This record gives sequence, structure tokens and C-alpha cells, in this order.
Amino acid sequence: MKNRLLSLLFSLGFAFTCSGLPAFASKDAKTDAPERKPKLILNAAEATPEYSYDKWDKKVMPVKAGLLVDAPSGQGGFGANNLKIDVDGVKEIEAIFYTGRENAMQTVSISLIDLFGSEIGWTVRIDQIAPVQAVIFRLKLSEGKLTLKSKRTSFDFTDIKGYQIKGDWNEQPAQFTVVGIRARF
Repeated sequence: MKNRLLSLLFSLGFAFTCSGLPAFASKDAKTDAPERKPKLILNAAEATPEYSYDKWDKKVMPVKAGLLVDAPSGQGGFGANNLKIDVDGVKEIEAIFYTGRENAMQTVSISLIDLFGSEIGWTVRIDQIAPVQAVIFRLKLSEGKLTLKSKRTSFDFTDIKGYQIKGDWNEQPAQFTVVGIRARF
């Protein structure tokens, strides 16, 4: 009798699993919390960097689609420290770029900076993007390089104060546009 009962339970579980439903779950069961819309961290079409440096100094220009970097090399960067953004609960960061026809730079580093000066950053390859085709890079928090400041033990996503975009420091021309950076929940 015990074996028949186990066999029946196993069969029911298998039937529900094969039907695409979780075993013993109703069609009306809600398993996921409501999804939050992505939140802009940087809308590059409406932003002006607070600073640029090295060979990117005065080479970062606002254009209709975002912020264009048209520099003689990948030796430089730009950013801002005047943000006040709360993205607590973020699952991943999206960075949207496209390259120009003259780009020869291989990678770009993207960093977010919290109120305490701690930084989380990612490096993405842009040398394989087809020119003038926007690409969204989805950056997992677990893959970000964390640099903690002020005896902090974690990055504070409730108070992002800045961002920085940095080149790969090679001698090849840098020509790309940052369209935006947003948080996904």
C-alpha cells in the first residue's frame, strides 16, 4: 500500500512538472514579486560630465544620442560626482553604448561611486560592436570589482553620488557614445 501511495504521488508530481506547472501549484499562484521598472542613473543625452581628463579632456561632447568621446587614444576618462540616486535592491546595471567608425579602443570601464567614495566597476569590450549599432551590456553586481573606502564593508546603492567612464589606456583612437546607464531590479 505504501509503495502504491508513493507511486501515485510521484506520478502526480511528474504530470504537473511535465505540464509546465510546478508540482502541486495552481495556475493562479503568484510566485514573483511585481517587477520594478529600470531606473536611470545616467541619461547621457541630458548630461554634461563634471570632469574629463588626460587625452579625453575637452574630447567628450554632448550629442543628440548621448555623450560622444572622440579622442586620439584610450588614455582618459570622464565622469561626475554630483548625483544623488537611490537604486537599493538593484539586480544588475545596464550600460548602453555604440561605437563610431574610427574606434580602435578595445574596452571601457564603467564605475559607480557611493557617498563614502567606495567604487564598483566593470570592464566591457566595445571593439566587437558594429559601428553605430547600440548595444546594451548587462552587468551583474557579483561580477563588479569593488573598491571599498572609509572602512566600509559594502557598496551603498542607496546613495550613488557619481559615475566614471574610463578608457583602456592604449594609443588607438577612441570614438564611442555613451547613451545611458540604468539600474534593473
